[in-house]
Amino acid sequence: MTNKYKMKVIVLSPDRTLNPTSGIGASFRELYKKLKDDVDFYVVGYPDPNSTIKQYRSTKTSFSIQHGGISGLICHSLYIMEALKFDIIPDIVHAHDWSVYFAAVELADYFKVPLILTMQESSKILMQHDLLMCNDISSVDGSHLQLAHLTLEQYGLEKATRIISVSKVFTKLFSEYDHKITTIPHGVDLSDWSKPDEIKLPGNRKFKIVYVGRIDLVKGIDAILDAEIPSNVDVIVAGNHSEIKELYRRTYKKELYTKEGLHYIDRVYGQEYVDLLSAADAIIMPSRYEPFGIVGMEALASKSIVISSRVDGLAEYLDWNNSIHTEVTPEGIGNAYKKFLIMTDVEKKQMIKCGLKTCLDYDWKNIAKMYMKVYKSVINK
Repeated sequence: MTNKYKMKVIVLSPDRTLNPTSGIGASFRELYKKLKDDVDFYVVGYPDPNSTIKQYRSTKTSFSIQHGGISGLICHSLYIMEALKFDIIPDIVHAHDWSVYFAAVELADYFKVPLILTMQESSKILMQHDLLMCNDISSVDGSHLQLAHLTLEQYGLEKATRIISVSKVFTKLFSEYDHKITTIPHGVDLSDWSKPDEIKLPGNRKFKIVYVGRIDLVKGIDAILDAEIPSNVDVIVAGNHSEIKELYRRTYKKELYTKEGLHYIDRVYGQEYVDLLSAADAIIMPSRYEPFGIVGMEALASKSIVISSRVDGLAEYLDWNNSIHTEVTPEGIGNAYKKFLIMTDVEKKQMIKCGLKTCLDYDWKNIAKMYMKVYKSVINK
């Protein structure tokens, strides 16, 4: 009896898998769990000494570059070098973000194997939202730096064998690649949320509304901080405290203030993350832009009420039946708080029920099968 052949896939994933900083790491972690019996993954990602993935290499240097636009260009060589150290011939090279497309193109060309790119973010869309890879795009250096990132993204899309888009946001923007784009969203595993531990959240008020995610203006964190908090609500911001302080200095040119009902806690992961979301009465996601928004899906699974801006990818699974809408302004968030507070228990239960039904449509088992189908299609060409 011969052993079943397992395809080998080199994965470039600019994130951690154990304690991910974004949907990139969180989504690959789930794919790995579901496909590891059929696929040998060789992963290059952020330094992650506690990663449970056997074949894992970290991109790291002996020095630090604080400028994201510049370090983003340097990282391509690091991903290539670390991937080559696996000393294997892969069946597929798979890049999970535009920031590593160029490295993936070169590796696929070197090994003469199919190239799959997942679009979870885009420098082109970020630029449309004034989120740039340079400090001053009007300067010569800034304009060239921005152009370099746009060019590398476009180069990757042109060279890709297949492109996976996590939402229709990218499918519409890059319609010239319709012939090779497949939309496969992120998902959720409800079994991960079935047994949360009871925890006490900060504050002594009746209702707890939680924000968890990256500390960034694009996430609407400024509107959360400035929104009026009802007297019976505690708002809990889970994130890197130093990032919150720095954002506040940069945005408002003053020190971060505290006010009644506003609490800051550290970002949590794993079971603690499940416990946090499950303990909340509501999860708030007032993003200005969101390619998919995996936190929104996890918030539905936690059986908390979801308050969301429903922009971009969020609108593909959040609606009036399973969430409360908010504008991305302090006034809009204040109004959303009021909508939440006047909901009856029956209305909340119905909204949570609709949210769990949505989760069933996005089960990671089915999402993983869609990825496997793409893998097989490029190998069997």
